[in-house]
Amino acid sequence: MTRVAIMTDEIGWHTRQLQAALRARGAIGRCIDLADCHIDTTAAWHGLALPGFGRALPDAVLVRGVAAGSFEQVTKRLGVLHALRELGVPVYNDARAIERSVDKSMTSQLLHAAGIPTPPTWA
Repeated sequence: MTRVAIMTDEIGWHTRQLQAALRARGAIGRCIDLADCHIDTTAAWHGLALPGFGRALPDAVLVRGVAAGSFEQVTKRLGVLHALRELGVPVYNDARAIERSVDKSMTSQLLHAAGIPTPPTWA
């Protein structure tokens, strides 16, 4: 059975709806807080520790959000998402997309470079 990690620090109606939709498609959705995930090269061959997955990796990851934190905390969380992608796990709302959309100056620069009209920006 396909195992999907739902990265969220808030469990509620939206995560229950995601889990129900995954179940209807023959998959299991497991909610885990990205803050509880970390890089641990002693944990498994892949070097990640993900609560509820033991030494295995999820088949896919849905990122609902990345909680606020210090620079180091947020960087660590994004590092876990980067590592999952590098290991071949499909990550929806992956770290690159999050980095580009959260950093409004980067978003503006990318839009400008692609020839998409955007308001003048100085950062």
